[in-house]
Amino acid sequence: MRFRRVSTDELLSHDLLQQCEQVATFVQALRRVACQYAWLDVEPYAEEAWSQISDSALTWPEIREFVREAWIG
Repeated sequence: MRFRRVSTDELLSHDLLQQCEQVATFVQALRRVACQYAWLDVEPYAEEAWSQISDSALTWPEIREFVREAWIG
């Protein structure tokens, strides 16, 4: 069996894609359970949920704007 050497850039890209997928999945789930509420009502619960379920290195302040834009947009 031959192993392919993986570059640092490939590893970083892979990590970034995994983080994007996790945030996108979180937004989809959030929309399923709370789509009828305004962002300002949902945000505190979203922040708490993210802190409980996230296994990535991303923190709420790092993803907040993305989640907010996805919610409003």
